[in-house]
Amino acid sequence: MDIENYKLLNERISYNWYNVSRRILIKRLIKRLKIKFENPLDVGCGVGPNSFLLKELSEKDKIVGIDFMEEAVKICKEKGLECYKADIEKKETLPRGKFDFILASDILEHTNDDYTAVKNLVNLLDKNGYLFIVVPVFNFLWGDIDYSSHHKRRYTKVSIKKVLEKNGLKIIYENYCNFFAFLPNIFLTFFQRLTYKQGNKVTIGTGPKNLNGLFLLIAKLEIILMRFIKYPFGVEAVVIAQKS
Repeated sequence: MDIENYKLLNERISYNWYNVSRRILIKRLIKRLKIKFENPLDVGCGVGPNSFLLKELSEKDKIVGIDFMEEAVKICKEKGLECYKADIEKKETLPRGKFDFILASDILEHTNDDYTAVKNLVNLLDKNGYLFIVVPVFNFLWGDIDYSSHHKRRYTKVSIKKVLEKNGLKIIYENYCNFFAFLPNIFLTFFQRLTYKQGNKVTIGTGPKNLNGLFLLIAKLEIILMRFIKYPFGVEAVVIAQKS
């Protein structure tokens, strides 16, 4: 992600519907599956919103964050978080020790070699530890956000599960999320492809401000329904795996 986008993200993280609903999703699934942890790791912690959530949920009030971008690490440290610059594809840059819960939300799509990245994360996991993954899905949804965030790929639920299972993890939960945003994203992606020009600089937006509350309400409803429904598709996939 570009430095300008980190600054925008830091300004909007507390109210943007996407970021707020992501924290709600993570918290609800952890509570629903009765996942307990003491020493969590937030991979690609960005400006720290998920790190604060994991710290709150940790039984020992602990959190370690890592990010590839120096700007993100700087922002997190200014907020009082324990954070380090690291590249999950380079084992030697990763923190030492073991973690019983690792969150990688919107991270694997940035890697050149996602198998190696997951392998390195599995090596950081304690026995019976959890890896919580969220990734964008379906290549036909490739749009401006993928360019601005320097994505290497999109997944399907099947393809991300395959990467996790090849690394010896057991899948304990899987679903698509942002289901209600799926059709709007198809139309948005089509429009972006018609108007895209190479070299255009794309920044992260929040959507129309007057609709932010409505989008958040829809996202909250979707998360509630996830307790009862396996969505057939969505904009992203969420998968939780456990190390045996």
